[in-house]
Amino acid sequence: MLSHKYLRLPLVLLILLPLNAWAQGTWVWTNRVHSELEWHTLETEHFNVHYHAGIEELARVGADWAEQIRSTLMAQMGVEQVPVIDIIFTTEDEIMNGYAIFTNQTFIWVDQNDAVIWLENGKWLQQVLAHELQHIIYANAVKSWLPEPWHFLIGQTPAWFVEGLAEYCTEKWRPYRSDISHKYHVFEHELDEMDPHHDGYSKVLLLTAEYGDSTLIKLVNYRKLGLNLFDKAFKEATGITVDHFEEHWDEVMNSYYYSYKSQRETYQEVGEVAALPLERVNAFAFAADSSRIALVGRDDEDQWDRSLIIGDLVWPEEDENDDGDDEEEVKPNWEKRTLDYGRFHQSLTFSPDGDRLVYAKYHYGKHGSMIWDLRVADLETGRKRWITRNLRASWPDWSPDGERIVFVSHNNSISNLFSIRPDGSDLRQLTRFSDNTQIVSPRLAPDGKRIVCSVSGPDGDLNLTLIDIETGMMERLTDDPAVEYLPVWHPEGERITFTSHRGGTPNLHTLELSSGDIVQNTDVGEALWSNQWTPRGHSVMATGMNTADSVRVVLVDPERTITTSEFRIRAPFTAWLEQRPEQPLPVYDPNRPAEILDRHRYRFLHHWKHLTSIVLPAEVLVGATVWTDALGKHLYQVIGGTTWDFQHPFYHVSYLNAQHGPLWQLSAYHNINWTWRPYDSSDTGLLELADGASLAFYLPFNAGNSLASNHHLSTHLALHRRSVCEMRDWDSEEEEFVSHPAGQLPVPAEGNESLIGIDYRWMNRRPHRDNLALPRQGWGINLNSTFALGDLWGDYTYQRYSWDSFLNQRLPGGALFLRVAGKALAGNAPAQDYIGFTDDFPVYGAGPNALQGLIPENHRLRGLDVIRLGDRMLLGTLEYRLPLLPGLPFEVLGVELGQVTGALFVDAGDAWYADQGRTQDWLLSTGYEAKVAIQLGGAPFLFLAVGQAQAPEDWRTTFDGGDWPEPYLQCGLINPF
Repeated sequence: MLSHKYLRLPLVLLILLPLNAWAQGTWVWTNRVHSELEWHTLETEHFNVHYHAGIEELARVGADWAEQIRSTLMAQMGVEQVPVIDIIFTTEDEIMNGYAIFTNQTFIWVDQNDAVIWLENGKWLQQVLAHELQHIIYANAVKSWLPEPWHFLIGQTPAWFVEGLAEYCTEKWRPYRSDISHKYHVFEHELDEMDPHHDGYSKVLLLTAEYGDSTLIKLVNYRKLGLNLFDKAFKEATGITVDHFEEHWDEVMNSYYYSYKSQRETYQEVGEVAALPLERVNAFAFAADSSRIALVGRDDEDQWDRSLIIGDLVWPEEDENDDGDDEEEVKPNWEKRTLDYGRFHQSLTFSPDGDRLVYAKYHYGKHGSMIWDLRVADLETGRKRWITRNLRASWPDWSPDGERIVFVSHNNSISNLFSIRPDGSDLRQLTRFSDNTQIVSPRLAPDGKRIVCSVSGPDGDLNLTLIDIETGMMERLTDDPAVEYLPVWHPEGERITFTSHRGGTPNLHTLELSSGDIVQNTDVGEALWSNQWTPRGHSVMATGMNTADSVRVVLVDPERTITTSEFRIRAPFTAWLEQRPEQPLPVYDPNRPAEILDRHRYRFLHHWKHLTSIVLPAEVLVGATVWTDALGKHLYQVIGGTTWDFQHPFYHVSYLNAQHGPLWQLSAYHNINWTWRPYDSSDTGLLELADGASLAFYLPFNAGNSLASNHHLSTHLALHRRSVCEMRDWDSEEEEFVSHPAGQLPVPAEGNESLIGIDYRWMNRRPHRDNLALPRQGWGINLNSTFALGDLWGDYTYQRYSWDSFLNQRLPGGALFLRVAGKALAGNAPAQDYIGFTDDFPVYGAGPNALQGLIPENHRLRGLDVIRLGDRMLLGTLEYRLPLLPGLPFEVLGVELGQVTGALFVDAGDAWYADQGRTQDWLLSTGYEAKVAIQLGGAPFLFLAVGQAQAPEDWRTTFDGGDWPEPYLQCGLINPF
């Protein structure tokens, strides 16, 4: 029996669990190891460039660019020395992102196509690499005597400065970085809710415009007690506080953008304005006869993914008694249905007859890569089929004869046009680009013989290009540094209306093919994007910004010309837009290759990175250190310490491998692997310790149709000794803990175990805010088998099987929750691993798996103080849940009371011994309860439930004048896993 001095040790876990939060390889973003990839390394003078097979040319270009800009980035920050930086390039997923961490590492997904729209005559690899390297240079500039990352936490540098600094030093102001975002947040009066990538850019522009670039160097070089404290550094460098500066920034942004809007055209001026039949729309398309519309968006603002909705036009039936004198306009309705859900590309197109729809959807492809592919849906039957697989396909357009679909596919930063039949057969390649080329928004001409699309060649400019399908001949139609895309053919096939970023704001322009003349049709203050020709009409349908109420559709006459004049505003409100760094980045020179010092297979032991270390001389002496490799695929973690009398040392050593095979982890632990739960009504509960080692394998997989339907298979092997602390009760007279006497539950046992466990879980649930407190959809199943091999090693031989399942179903006013679970045990298991129901307090966390492994579940039927044990068990719960209150006005030290929900429920269950059979009636309880969310930082971590429940026959007595059941207070369960 363990000493109670051990009771202090479980606190170590709570302190040190977040330590590996900075371990970020690309696998953390996708949960996919991609063990099929073979990794290599290029070594230059200042960089290690790591890449997998198939992208060596991209890696080489990245190495060249990194060496070309390194000295400029250092000069911008006043830094003279920087360690060798590890750059990791990958194309395993279509993720438009890159990120850097303080360990002199940057991870970049380099194969991108659509990024060309917001780059404005730039290339993705060069821009994202410069941005992330600037982060690393900055991290080195603000280093202090504290170990990483603690000086960042103590310095409290705001995210807007970190991101804005990188953008100022490496990018240029443009519509998608970050002009459109500013317009939206200014006009919606939400400046304080802007992404730090966007408001950070304008803040650093304003800061340097008014105080100079030298202010940046002053900020990063400031030290107080050897630490870079941002607020103090800012006051020292500028003479004003950060709050004062942000108030000034707010004034400048509002003044500039409202002035700009007041001098530009309104949506009402440029055309007829209409609303779409959905509150939040990301993309839409009308069928050729306008009787059907496809919408990508959401009706529910708390839905975190998007719906693909089909609307059918329905005219109201005529009133037979109508005498025809009523001149009130008869308006049709849209009968809407959800066709698909998840994440969708902005391009979707109807077949000419309007019966089918082609769209690009984000899904899991080969090796679990997250990519775009094309899907065709039959709108009469609702059946959907993938017509491309693993092609990274998007921007589909249906041919006028309905026989083929044209689309864009890209590989290693090279895009090409393809065509395919609607059934997925007869794939043909239409273009043969072989250099750094991106293509967006292809549109077939009305005659089906030509394609107009936007092409960005090696020079980076995105301009309209006309392609003859039969000959392959190409003609560049526009020649402007601004982005020009989203072409719309006029019905006669001689003119094209498109969107251009000329002037810094997306607006409509029309091109006459025969003459090459271009007319600007709109000059709105927000933004306007061309979409399609109006069915049966004479105008272009364009999309406005998602402000005020919803996406607005504007019908623009392509014959119109703009009515505005040059924008004028006083210099104090525009100087920030003209600001540029004193030391701009050089232009990429492909003729300046970096010297490659070595090229070899990746060796993770040669590229160790120190993530973090900490020592805490608290009630126990504890320390920890976490290391990783350059790829972030090998994680080494050591946690250890001792009580101050050195009698109770503890440690946890683990190695995680995310490069070879499935994700696997090897661990060894002593005096630190604890579980606790209420047990046998004792005051201290059962505290149990496992000392030993384990090997675990994890394999997620997905069929590829929905990101929200995920399978997870895992297995583990463990050899450990189980020990328990003596359970105790508080003696109020003696004012001390005394031994807990034997009760109705088995006395916990100690001993050695050798275990093999296999787990399978399938969760199918769309992401929604309600999933935190009142899920209205989704289901899951969890199967577990555990085998103790006493013949191999240990004191126990047994087999334990369990399953758990749940269903959430929307009902009027609330939701139905159903849980069905069961367990079976055979053999000689430790006594505390009983199966059955008790009267002990059940403990649940707020989120799935929140407490799994730390606090085993006690099964208790609400309102029943019954103990029934066996080696077989069945449990069922049915609840009708409904919302009561959005929150309660209570907050202490950041802990607040969140949403309150109510429930009417029925609990049922039984436990029995297989050799005896079922001999007793089912246990049943019914009642009602209210659950309140206990939140930290706005996110629930626990639910408390208060209610009343009892057996059904006891309610009959209550309603006949008997006593009401005693109220209970316990943890509330939202979903079991």
